[in-house]
Amino acid sequence: MKHFLLRSAIFLLFLLVCAAALELFVRSLPNSYKLKNEWMENNSNSVECIVLGNSHALFSFRPDSMGNNIFNLANVSQTLDYDCELLKHYATRCRNLKSVILTVDNSNLFDASLDEMGPHRAAFYKIYMGIDRHSVFSRYGLELMNAATVQAKLQKHFSGNDLEVDSLGWGFTYKDNLRDSENLSIEQVKSRIEGHTCTNWSNAMSNQKSVMAIARYCKENGIRLVLIETPTSRAYNRLIPKRQLDFISQTLSLCQEKYGAITLDLHDDERFGDNDFFDADHITDLAATRLSRIAASVLADK
Repeated sequence: MKHFLLRSAIFLLFLLVCAAALELFVRSLPNSYKLKNEWMENNSNSVECIVLGNSHALFSFRPDSMGNNIFNLANVSQTLDYDCELLKHYATRCRNLKSVILTVDNSNLFDASLDEMGPHRAAFYKIYMGIDRHSVFSRYGLELMNAATVQAKLQKHFSGNDLEVDSLGWGFTYKDNLRDSENLSIEQVKSRIEGHTCTNWSNAMSNQKSVMAIARYCKENGIRLVLIETPTSRAYNRLIPKRQLDFISQTLSLCQEKYGAITLDLHDDERFGDNDFFDADHITDLAATRLSRIAASVLADK
């Protein structure tokens, strides 16, 4: 019996060592969260403008086309409450922060919480960006608690595609030369709309509070806030529920009236046609250059 217990203990120890080694290896791999945290830590004294938001911001705003000392801090499925936490987490170190660009539109104002939509991403904010919302002993404290994500991360690493953002945080993978017209088919458009349709209005109210909190924080700290609805395809726009469009408009108006936020509604802008979209609600890299220059002109004019 003693030999059995000893062998079992040795085997368990071996498994723990292997798991710890794998966890450390996975954490050592490049990813956008780690890159963005390191950039902010190394450049906090010089950054003047940060971009926040979900994939609409990640793929739409190219700091290299907007001016100097600008960084894109957005990420895929980044929710507005995390935008708020990231702003407060980094802004105190950014002595020269003058402006924040935040996307607020049909793709993120009606999101459920990240814990519900993508718990593996919630773990990334804790592990790589220091957003201490969850215990280290919870499912958010270890990458290995999300096996599918670890597998995908390893596959990307061994295929040489660790990073899908450039050195200034912009997501460059929605390339114009890789456009597929099938991504704009009515079936795909309906699928995108379905994913952005509000099913629980308490989520919308909670997200509105997060936007207001960001606007209030910016006003209190002398930071200019630019709220942008990014371009989306004509077919997508026709299917957005009116109630949601009204709620977006109300949210932006409240931020403008109460906190002086600058608002820019480009969701149905005529300067962007179907050829500018990688899919129903994301623009291509070429269109992102044009949109970034539009945003830069807003920063310069105000």
